[in-house]
Amino acid sequence: IQALQGKPVKRVLVFNPGQGHVPVALWKLFEPHTMGLVDRDLLSLRYAKRNLALNGCPDTHITLSHQVGMQSQNDAPFRNSTPLLNGAPADLIAGILRESEGPEAVALTVKQAVEYLTPKGTLLVSGGSTAVTRLVDVLQAEKKIRIQKRKRNKGKSLLVLVRR
Repeated sequence: IQALQGKPVKRVLVFNPGQGHVPVALWKLFEPHTMGLVDRDLLSLRYAKRNLALNGCPDTHITLSHQVGMQSQNDAPFRNSTPLLNGAPADLIAGILRESEGPEAVALTVKQAVEYLTPKGTLLVSGGSTAVTRLVDVLQAEKKIRIQKRKRNKGKSLLVLVRR
């Protein structure tokens, strides 16, 4: 989160939000104008939205998308915008990797998420250290994203990526 200090964060997108701990923490830190949630799990989306509401996030600030990964609903490339955030790119995207989907799917989800970011926007990705290490190997060849920081703790890792 130190990487985001001083940056305006008006639009946040969270993929695979689980019960909503990450969206609630981001809401409390930044109080963005728009909080988009993306997941294939409807129950997860409902709980995350409910927990945001219980923590003071107005319902009008929350948008939901029930889908797999970050692929556009109309199969067109994102071109740096998303209907989730009223057509505007995200200043911050956070997500938890679904390692069970395999390294190729994880890398694809992260590459698709990058397309949602504003220039110099931040992407926070967490998951098991092995999955994050594999992801780092793939992302080092990417020209659109720069790895700013990696933090490891007890078999888990957090990766901070910045769009170029």
